[in-house]
Amino acid sequence: MIKRLFIFILICSSLQGFNAIAQDFIVTKSGDTLKGTLNKNFLGKLILNVRGDKEIEVSIEEVKSYYFATKGTLFIAKEIPNKNKPSYVEALERGRINLYEYKVKTPEGIIITTWFATKDNDVLEDIITSQLFSKVKPREELFIKLISDNDSLLAAYKLEKKYNFDVKRNYIKSYNLAAR
Repeated sequence: MIKRLFIFILICSSLQGFNAIAQDFIVTKSGDTLKGTLNKNFLGKLILNVRGDKEIEVSIEEVKSYYFATKGTLFIAKEIPNKNKPSYVEALERGRINLYEYKVKTPEGIIITTWFATKDNDVLEDIITSQLFSKVKPREELFIKLISDNDSLLAAYKLEKKYNFDVKRNYIKSYNLAAR
């Protein structure tokens, strides 16, 4: 019984130590990395609390990326097509093809999700969206162009009957694994 209790305490303490290692951070435009805790203030602005005494507001003009350790999510400032200024997008997949998620809330409260992909750090291409009445064919052509240099993957994709978010993400994962 004492042995089991000791093992349980050992496991719990190691997990707490593991969580202490994972920490939120921001990367500034100058390349500096600042670690701390990311929170939203009462105005909804993202704030990095560094060592409990210094607070830094995360602004797109000064911060090129930020990371939430508890969620394991990285957000990167990118130029969104047809927008006047950069926005933060969530990095979903990283590799030869990078996949990003961009969410926007309409005045009616509807959240529209759009996935952008970029190959070899080129411009962002809109490959799928949840927006109603959007054109599908141009997005399909862009996606096919992204994976066209992998013949077996391209052939499998052309046989696909569904073109949803999960399908596209799985093809990008497969492409990146094959490109290693």
